[in-house]
Amino acid sequence: MALFVHCAAHCANLVSEYTAECSPLVRDALQSVNELGVLYKRTQKFAHIFDSSSSNTYEFSTTLKPICPTRWLCRVRSVTAVLNQYEAVLCSLEETSSGNGEVATKAGGLLDRFRKGVAVLGLRVALQIFGPLEELNRLLQSTSITVSGMLEAAKLVEGQLTQLRTAEMFDKIYGDVSTMIEQHDIYPVTLPRQRRPPGRFTGQAEAYRAQTAQEYFRAAFFACIDTAVNQLSERLDKNSPGLKSYLSLERMLTTGEVNSELCEAYDELNTDSLSVQLQMFARSYGVKTLKLS
Repeated sequence: MALFVHCAAHCANLVSEYTAECSPLVRDALQSVNELGVLYKRTQKFAHIFDSSSSNTYEFSTTLKPICPTRWLCRVRSVTAVLNQYEAVLCSLEETSSGNGEVATKAGGLLDRFRKGVAVLGLRVALQIFGPLEELNRLLQSTSITVSGMLEAAKLVEGQLTQLRTAEMFDKIYGDVSTMIEQHDIYPVTLPRQRRPPGRFTGQAEAYRAQTAQEYFRAAFFACIDTAVNQLSERLDKNSPGLKSYLSLERMLTTGEVNSELCEAYDELNTDSLSVQLQMFARSYGVKTLKLS
């Protein structure tokens, strides 16, 4: 008699994973943050250098953390720690890379990545998109969740992400990234080499090519948002058979109105008795659901 329904929080995490993997811009930036967190966690020398640099540069310092695949609410926290302490990240990596051994080599590779403006752009895009997704994931693990509240929360996040899909929003992100590039004296965002697609795909038409780096990465930003919205819509679809049945059961419990057709599927339910029981249930327990702040 059990209805097949995926774990909602797991679905939201899968949405984040697919969104991160759909674009090399975001995927590579998150991978760099993860490797930086691993280096901080496993190398006491680097951790000491970073902590010292961060405490001398910033009023409040935060530890660096890797992006754990089994902890669903840590992406934004890890990315924020890097962006808010970017100068300390660069200084500590530079000092660590001046030594010898495997740790120095690893630090040198990470320093090369974080000195590129495209890394900052990838982190800012990730922060903008994963913020609403992680807030949704946090809400989906609430003890006061209902099925209807879950679906409404997912729909609100879809709307939030859709509103971000504008040229004005990306231009603002790009402007903030340009400011950080000047502030930390790192390499600017450049237009990557664009490979000509095979003629069988384009025919006689001239293939589209972005003329500027801003135009090129704007398309990547839009693709990330589209992936997140589409994944949310597919994975938390109220028209799926399991969720549809649970919505009907929930409505019967919360309103006290007996659905005779639905009760026929459960031999242990007596329609007459259930009508009285639901009224007693409604008097004893108030309905709680999710609310987005």
